[in-house]
Amino acid sequence: MHSEVSGDFEKRQMIGRVSQAEITGSQQTRISLEIDAIEISHGTDLALLKGDTSPDRFAIMRISSTPRRIAEVFDAEMFEIQEGSWLKLEITSVVKSKPKVKLAQLSQTGYDQISDVSIESGSLLFNDGPLDFRPFPAGATVPDVMALATSFANECLLPSHAYGSEADIVGLLSSVPKPHHVSVYDVGQASFIALNDEGSNPLIYYDVGWPIFFNKRTAPKHFAARRVPYVILSHWDFDHLLGFYKFDHLRNATWIVPEQNLGPGARRIANILLSGGNLIVCNADELRFSWGRMSKCLGEKNHANNSGNALSLELQSGKRVLLVGDADYDRAGLPTAFRHDFLVATHHGGKFAGSVPHPVNGQGLCVVSVGAGNVYHHPDEQATLAHRAVGWRLGYTSFEGNVGSRGNRRLGP
Repeated sequence: MHSEVSGDFEKRQMIGRVSQAEITGSQQTRISLEIDAIEISHGTDLALLKGDTSPDRFAIMRISSTPRRIAEVFDAEMFEIQEGSWLKLEITSVVKSKPKVKLAQLSQTGYDQISDVSIESGSLLFNDGPLDFRPFPAGATVPDVMALATSFANECLLPSHAYGSEADIVGLLSSVPKPHHVSVYDVGQASFIALNDEGSNPLIYYDVGWPIFFNKRTAPKHFAARRVPYVILSHWDFDHLLGFYKFDHLRNATWIVPEQNLGPGARRIANILLSGGNLIVCNADELRFSWGRMSKCLGEKNHANNSGNALSLELQSGKRVLLVGDADYDRAGLPTAFRHDFLVATHHGGKFAGSVPHPVNGQGLCVVSVGAGNVYHHPDEQATLAHRAVGWRLGYTSFEGNVGSRGNRRLGP
C-alpha cells in the first residue's frame, strides 16, 4: 500500500546523492535523475545511517526534465550532474513555475509515502567519483551544507570491517549445491532472480528488487519471496534491492555485495544488515567456486551499473548462465570468448555501451526482466536488435510486445 500526499507541503531542506541518471522520453530528450536523499531541515545526525529509526527522514526523489532545465535548477553544466553527484535541494508545495519532483518518503514497509513537490532551489555540491568538479555556490549557508554533505558521503562508505576474505566468500558460495535452473521472476520493472534446485526451491538469490515508486504500476499483484541463506547483490540500485523492505525475512540472509559509493538510504540498508551480521562486501576482481565465477565489473565505484558483481554459473546440465545486473557486457570482467547458453539481458533491455556476448553455438535464450509501461521506455529497440543479431532469442517477464501473458521465466536445465 502507499499513500498519495497532496495540498500544502512544508518547505524542507534535503541533501542527496544521484543514484541514477538516464536519458528518457520517446524522443530521448529528457533526463531522469533519481536521488537517494535525507532531510536536513532541522539539523540531522549521522547516526541516522546506523539505525532502524526515523525512516521518514529518508526519501527517493525523481526529477524528469530537459537537460537545460535541470542545469538551470542546480546552477551547473549538465555534464557535471552525474551518478555520484551530491545535491542540496529545497522542496516545497507544487508551484507551476518551478520544476516538479516526485518524492517518496521511507516508512517501515518501504518508500511508500508519495508526494508531488517542487524544487524551490538547488545546488550541485560535489561528486564522489574520479571527476569531481566541486563547484562552490555563493551563499552564507553553503559552507555548512557542503561540510554536512561531505560528512554524509564519508559516512556512506562501506566500513572496512564489513569486507570478507576471498577464501570465506568462496567457501560460502561453494556450500550451495550446483543449481538445476534459474528463475527470472516477474517483479515488474525490477530484477529478482533465483538459482533453484530440481524442485524449483531457491538456493540463492541474485538481486532482490522491487519497482521504485514511479514504476509501481508495473509490479505483480501476487509475489512471495522464499527464504534463502544468501543474496548476491549485483549493484546498489534500488530496483535491485528494495525486496529488503518488501520481504522482512530477506534481512536474515547473508548479503554478498559489491564495494560501491552509496547514498543515505542505501547505506541505511547496509548498516541494518551489518548490525545483524549479514553483510559481506566483496572487492575481489574474480572469485571461482564450485559452480561458477563472480567477477567485479570494471567501472568506477560511483557508477553503480558498471562496478557491481557479475555472475557466470554452471547448471547441473553443464549449460552456463550469465547474469550482469545492469552492467555493459564489455565491463563485466569476463573473458570475451567465454560463451553462455542463457543470458539475462542487461539493464532491463535498456541501452548499453559496447557489444553483446555471443551464445554457445550461435543460439540461446535471453530473458529481459522488464515492466510493461515503465517510465524509461524499456526495452530499447536498438538493444533488442543487437541481442537478436548475434543469436539470442528473447523472452520477457512483462512487456506489451509479449506473446502470451506476463510471468516468471525459466533458464535451464
